[in-house]
Amino acid sequence: MTIAEYYRSMGLRVLLMADSTSRWAIDGALALVNQTGNLPVPLHLRNAPTKLMKELGYGADYKYAHDFPGHFVKQDFLPQEIKGTQIWTPQPHTAAEAKLKERQDHRWRE
Repeated sequence: MTIAEYYRSMGLRVLLMADSTSRWAIDGALALVNQTGNLPVPLHLRNAPTKLMKELGYGADYKYAHDFPGHFVKQDFLPQEIKGTQIWTPQPHTAAEAKLKERQDHRWRE
């Protein structure tokens, strides 16, 4: 099911996105959810409004990106079962996406 089909199934009118890679990324993310089901949000990304949640490790070791240079910090955002999955792949034939790829490569390098 494409993103447009998904929204139409919910009764919403959808215009196709002009950016194909964005559309492919959203379609890929939806397909991944269909394949894996609802995976748990990593504990460090969960809100901890109660003492019990804090004791269970919710929000522990979370790194707030805006506290770091360039407002970026390396941390895992995906569930363990799909760790390392790349959802968006920039297309090098467009200047804007090539620049984004360069920036992401620089940020995520080891």
